[in-house]
Amino acid sequence: MIGSLREYCLQHRIHFEDEPQLLSPSRHTWLIKDILREQWVIKAREPGDAMPETLKGFEILHPPFLYPKPLSEADDAFLLYPYIQGGLLADNGFETPEMIARVMEVIGRMQALMRSLVLVPFYQDTMQLKDEGANASDNPLQRLSFSRVQNTSEEQRAARHKEMAESYAWTEKNVESFWDVLQAQGLWPDTPFEEYLERIHNHFALHLPVVGTNLSHTAMIPEHILSCSDDLLGVVGWRIAPRPRFYMMYTYLAWSFLRSRMPNARD
Repeated sequence: MIGSLREYCLQHRIHFEDEPQLLSPSRHTWLIKDILREQWVIKAREPGDAMPETLKGFEILHPPFLYPKPLSEADDAFLLYPYIQGGLLADNGFETPEMIARVMEVIGRMQALMRSLVLVPFYQDTMQLKDEGANASDNPLQRLSFSRVQNTSEEQRAARHKEMAESYAWTEKNVESFWDVLQAQGLWPDTPFEEYLERIHNHFALHLPVVGTNLSHTAMIPEHILSCSDDLLGVVGWRIAPRPRFYMMYTYLAWSFLRSRMPNARD
């Protein structure tokens, strides 16, 4: 594996001599320090993973948090990006009211970001037109015209329907195993779980996006959130998939509860 990492990094003119450091808790992500002492993260990719393209789209939308900016291309075997300096929330402060409020704000902005991903191709076309110099006969407003967006509405609706179905299927598949864990831990009585099951089957709106998509960062936990300089949070460990509404919020809170050091965490 080290040979493959070295060969891939050389394609991007990154030379390293020290042994790559495996980044916990992942078994497929390494920290690399090159001969110029700059730091990089490299992560093995699964087939069909489109994260590099999605992350590059973030740059056009200017999210208010730090995120990986990949050098990788669509068909590359690895995701490679500059290391983001910061301290993991998992190591300190993840359950303070102030930090929870900051994370919840970032999650809200991330939901807006996901819903805006559909606009990325239009912005890219407009920016390219500007860079090339608009032809007098080519109206740049046409590239963002309502008619053009309207023409893709059928495709977008199909994508939303697929996301809703995947969100629902994910929930049904996992909720029983989650409940087995909760029962074994003796954390909750049956009543809240029974109410949740009733909502899953009768309130499909849990999986219906208010507008745009219901895509989520599927591991929005303190192990993937960094406290960085300039009072910014950084978000790593990116995997995006359809999930029920409020998934990111409750994922963060559930992780925090199960690892809480506070005596009144259950309350």
